[in-house]
Amino acid sequence: MCKQNFATHFDYCTTACTDFVLLDEATFKDILQQGDMTVTSEEKVLDAILTWCMEACETFYWSSVDKLLSTSTPEQLFGERLTAINTLLPFVRFPLMPPSLLQRVLPVVFILSYHGSVLTFC
Repeated sequence: MCKQNFATHFDYCTTACTDFVLLDEATFKDILQQGDMTVTSEEKVLDAILTWCMEACETFYWSSVDKLLSTSTPEQLFGERLTAINTLLPFVRFPLMPPSLLQRVLPVVFILSYHGSVLTFC
């Protein structure tokens, strides 16, 4: 029930507070897999995944991660959660993103996915 409630209010739960980064990977993955997950955009899902993987104290947007990657390695940014990126990124429905956004996001996604297993898009 709690996972379903989180999924239903995903935008709020991932932007009002970053306590969701304390969730274990299995729980966060279960939330991302909820069929009734409500989000205003897939960009919010991507941002939440990156924030969770960084164990950040504030919300990190993919564009912030893109800038950080120019001075840091993925290993430095994500530490032990780097491998989780490839488990979680396939839950972002990239085809639902506007083409202009997708064109800017994909280079970041490919850099991150390169540091783990093969990335597949859902």
